[in-house]
Amino acid sequence: MAPRPPSQGLSTPSTWHCQHILGGHRSWVRAVAVSADGQIIASGSGDRTVKLWSLATGELLHTLSGHTSWVRAIAFAPGSDTLVSGSWDGTVRVWQETDGADGLDGPYLA
Repeated sequence: MAPRPPSQGLSTPSTWHCQHILGGHRSWVRAVAVSADGQIIASGSGDRTVKLWSLATGELLHTLSGHTSWVRAIAFAPGSDTLVSGSWDGTVRVWQETDGADGLDGPYLA
């Protein structure tokens, strides 16, 4: 099978390299999302937490706790500092920045 040409605007695979390895969850990472401004990565895990990371540095910024089972889905709301997480515990949590400093600051429910 012939290789497909790269998507417009993306480099060829040979130019990609791992920028950060984000370790800190105590179970499988089951969901990831990147904020619209490209500054924050959110990861949801079987350890029942959502972790927020700096895309630029790989630094762990916050750990959001509250789910009682696996976090299965996460998404940033477009145009806002709101993050939504869905869990195997049957709940959806809405996390919202409260101080305006450096991304989401939690755990806070909107």
